[in-house]
Amino acid sequence: MAKEKKELSKEEKLLQEQEAIRSIEHGFDENPHSDRVYRALAELEGKPVEEYDKTDPHGIGVILDAHLTNTNEEIKENITYKWLLKNKSADALAKLLPALPELKDKDDLTYDWIIKNKSMDETIKLFQILPELKDRDRYSDVFKQYDKLVEAASYSKDVGSQEIYVRGYYDKKKDDAKTAADKRLWNGRKRALTMNDESTKLAFHGIMFGIQYELQQELKKAGAKDEKE
Repeated sequence: MAKEKKELSKEEKLLQEQEAIRSIEHGFDENPHSDRVYRALAELEGKPVEEYDKTDPHGIGVILDAHLTNTNEEIKENITYKWLLKNKSADALAKLLPALPELKDKDDLTYDWIIKNKSMDETIKLFQILPELKDRDRYSDVFKQYDKLVEAASYSKDVGSQEIYVRGYYDKKKDDAKTAADKRLWNGRKRALTMNDESTKLAFHGIMFGIQYELQQELKKAGAKDEKE
């Protein structure tokens, strides 16, 4: 016996509706005269496709804009960040959030809740994709390390960029050193670790690993969990 299909929540239905409208809009932008666009719009509105025969592309665009506006208004009224965080993974949110309007509970959402209710991996991903929240200053030590990670990641695209970062990293270590011997030590490490592409890549990834480790330690101090419960 086939399993009974689970009824979708109102939130899920709204997200699916928005996705359908945006998909039609994408097809419309590529080809405003496409039969596929007209069929998809007819299915969305539950009307015969023939009803759109006399509607020009401008009219179709107006209809789609109205649908998206209305759906976004319903999303703002019925979906919250808290619901999304409880029901969607960080990877899913990375795809969803750019398309969503700002939700009504933004001012109620806190890093405190995220840090204490999500795994560390998801927390770090959520730092990237959520709008900035009101209690960021409370976790200044966490975000000090997070900002270092973001900066380092911005140099990861190729080995030339990685070399620039590694050299800068060790130049700062040299500048912060208290003695001439320590300054020579850091300068020597910089030269040795940037001798060729392979050593540069290893040095860069080693630095990244160290920053990630320090970020995880700060998150643990703030009450984060290793695994999502």
